[in-house]
Amino acid sequence: MVVRFILFLRMINADSLAGPLPSDTLVPARVAFSIPLINVHTHGSAAGPLFAAHAFDMQIFPATAEPVHVGAPSVNVEAKLDGVNDDAVEKGLDPIGEILVRGPPVGSMLSAEGETGERNAWVHTGEKGRVMTNGAFKVLGFV
Repeated sequence: MVVRFILFLRMINADSLAGPLPSDTLVPARVAFSIPLINVHTHGSAAGPLFAAHAFDMQIFPATAEPVHVGAPSVNVEAKLDGVNDDAVEKGLDPIGEILVRGPPVGSMLSAEGETGERNAWVHTGEKGRVMTNGAFKVLGFV
């Protein structure tokens, strides 16, 4: 198992560990190494992952310039998008906007004076995301 993981890390290149997993890498890695890949997304405002894919998530999407989805919101995390273009959604496109999160694993933000804000308030991650029709999120970059 360790050898497979090391080969996987070499296959995706160390540079891609600093960001999202490219969509053209996921399916070949699953086939070549026969290991479940759990894609997660973390943020500095939370004590754990904000989003996590399931180990048995075997969805295959066409390779695009967008990164692989990071799954649904994690345990005890609520997520929503802000600034969504309603006209695009009414035309059948997936909603795209800034990702906001809240929940017990998400810390409360401090003001400039060092005081905590409202308890359980929505936290702006500063990241742009897309919600797919199955409820999985894709993190597209920064706002």
